[in-house]
Order: sequence, then C-alpha cells, then structure tokens
Amino acid sequence: MRTQVINGPIAIVPKLERTAENGDTEQTCLESFPFTIGRNSGCDLQIDSPKVSREHAVITCQRGGFRIEDLGSTNGTSVNGQRTTQADLHDGDIVVIADLEFTFSAAAPATRHDSVTMAIDAAMGHNGSEKAYHRLVREIRRVHEMLTHRGVRCHVRPIMKLAEGELLGFQASHPFQDESSRSGAEVHALLATESRIAEQLCYLNRLIVAEESLCRKEPTHLFLRLHESEIGGDRLAESLESLAEILSDRHRLVVTVPAGVVGLTGYFTEIRKLLAEIGALVAYDQFEANSAQLSQWSIEPPDFVRLAPSMTMGIGQDRQRRCFLTSLVDTGLDLNIKMVATGLRDRLEVQVCQELGFPLGEGPVFGSLPVNTAFRNADFAPPVLELASTG
Repeated sequence: MRTQVINGPIAIVPKLERTAENGDTEQTCLESFPFTIGRNSGCDLQIDSPKVSREHAVITCQRGGFRIEDLGSTNGTSVNGQRTTQADLHDGDIVVIADLEFTFSAAAPATRHDSVTMAIDAAMGHNGSEKAYHRLVREIRRVHEMLTHRGVRCHVRPIMKLAEGELLGFQASHPFQDESSRSGAEVHALLATESRIAEQLCYLNRLIVAEESLCRKEPTHLFLRLHESEIGGDRLAESLESLAEILSDRHRLVVTVPAGVVGLTGYFTEIRKLLAEIGALVAYDQFEANSAQLSQWSIEPPDFVRLAPSMTMGIGQDRQRRCFLTSLVDTGLDLNIKMVATGLRDRLEVQVCQELGFPLGEGPVFGSLPVNTAFRNADFAPPVLELASTG
C-alpha cells in the first residue's frame, strides 16, 4: 500500500440542462445560492415565457444537498413528474418549470480521489501536526491490511428485557469500539470521514456479525449500526439489502441510525422505505432530547429509541432526571416505541430503570463479547440474567 499526496477534490457545481428546440443542449451552472428562476430580469435564470411566473422557483443548498421550492407560481413546479411545493434534488432529477423541462445535474467530476482508499488533508503534514499525520497514515495502512484479510474484531453487547430478565438480542459495536489497546483518535478520524476505507470498515463489521449470527440456533434481534459518515453513501442501500438476505428468516434485523441525522434529507426517507421493504426494524441511537422530540416522530416512529449513556449515568442519585426519564418512557409507550436504556453499569442502575418502566437495557453490566462467543457457544447467556430478574 502506497501513500501519496494529491490535490484537493474539485467542488461540485450543479447544473440545469435543457434541450432546445434546435436540438442543442443548454447548460446553466448554479454557482451561487439561493438560485432563483423566473421571468424577472433579476432572476439568476431568466426564462422568457408567459407561462413562467415572475419569481417562479428557487434552488437552495442545505447541508450539502440541494432543494427546490416553488414560490407560489401560477403553473407550478414538478420534480420527476410530481407537482411539488418543495423537494430535494438529486443528480439526474427531471425538473419542470411551467412547461419547460430541465435535467438537474450534481455529479462530481471524475478525479483521482475516486480511486484512493482514504483522502487526508495535506495541511496535517505542516504547522506542527506532522506526528499526527504520520500516525493517521500508519493507522490507514493497518486498517487496510485488516480489511484485506477480514481481520476486523467484532463485538456485540446483549440487549436485555429488564422486567423478564431475558435476552432480546445483540447490538453490534462500532468497529474498534472495544479495542482498548488503541487510543482511538486515529480510528475515529477514519470513521468520521466519507471514504472508501471507512465505508468498507463499517460494511465488513456488519457483515461479519451477520454471518456469525447464523451459528446461533435461537432467533434473536440483531441490531446493526450505521455510522454518520455512511448516511448519503451510494452503497448503503445495497449493503442493507445484502444483510437482510443473509439473515433471511433466522434473525430479525434492526438497523440502528444516529438520532442526529434522522429526517435531515430526502435520502433518509428513501432509506426508511427500503428498510420497510426488506422487513427490517429501525432504532434511533444516541437520543438526548425530550418527549417533544419523540412526539415529532409520531407520523413514522422508529421501533426502538436508544438513549445516550449519559441519560442514565448516575440515575440512582438523581430524582429530577428520573422524572424526566419516566416522561420519555410514557411518551414512547404511547407511540409504540420501545425505549432502550444504555450505558447501565451496575445493579442499582438496572433496578432503577426497571422501576421507571424501561422495557430494555444495555450496558457494561451486561458485558461485551466477541461475536464467536455470543453466537457459537450454545450455552452462552448474559451473566446479568440473574441480576436483572432480581428484585
């Protein structure tokens, strides 16, 4: 494996393309936002047509994505044949302004970055950060070697039914989450970056857990986590479909999604549709908000909500927070959402969460196990089964 410094990626400049009556292709680059479309001379794209309103529509760039909004035009705006007041735009979408058809293009130009394993900011090699730069390079090489030989160490954490003291399923850890011999800084830098190596690392971690789970005879819920860097990736849908195919009718697939990215883009809506089609359940992870936020998901609620560990830390001594968590559990019950208390460290926290009505719990008190121990050992049972059922 060779490391080479190359120039930064070329920025995406979206375009609207239209085929004129003479057959020529007319391109309009969207170089600044908001980008207005209409009959007025002050619009960024002026269209001289009586069917186009003076200020017809506007395209904005939000969170790295693009969105079109109709400005109350007379003859409307459509995206892919559907009339809309506002909609996300993706590469290849057909946009109709009144009776004029455009193709929206937002594809990145081909660069050498398309073939690299991991892009690193060249500035890391300067200004006193050279040691960090070389540490990251070494970590990339190490992870690449592990990916090549499927040497990723996968761990799972038992998720318990607190009232019954029974096992519901397993939550797969982040790649390297349980690798205590490492500082973790370089690994987090890899996972936080949209790159081929980060994508492959997350995918292989889920794949190994899914394959190993087939050794377990008893059906279970398998919680497989998506990383923030994967949201919006081209291969995510294919990855989820392959997981559902592997598990088939053996285990129930639960896709764990960071709560912070829920509903940010139309892409996430498409992922929810795909999960429903393949029969997968959905869990929102690292939840740190209140009951009002849960209520906002009432139209399409997740099946599970996993609280951030900080929400239950030291809960035995904090009466005010116990009242807050009781409200969360009640709201979740009304919405048919199963709330999962995470980060549980000892018997007291388990008992308090039982009393608060949490149906499910997970944390260090239940252990963290290599996948072969959890799935290949027929006699395996979480050591806290007795603990959780103790009054």
